[in-house]
Amino acid sequence: MFFCKTTEVFWKEVLSWLAIHKSELEDFSLKDVLFGKFDIDKDFIVINHILLRAKFYIYRCKLYNAKIFRSF
Repeated sequence: MFFCKTTEVFWKEVLSWLAIHKSELEDFSLKDVLFGKFDIDKDFIVINHILLRAKFYIYRCKLYNAKIFRSF
């Protein structure tokens, strides 16, 4: 979910998308992806929701054995 080459690119795209939309988020670790990001003051609920949806998307791709992992 985090260390695979494909998902690594996916997480970087999620981070760049968040940066474009004026997020305070600079980077996130495995712990942040697994448990959420709570050390930020602004929009932490929205960011955690995006992280949750991204994890669900990765899970569904793995569950259905998707040959093509779509970009963010």
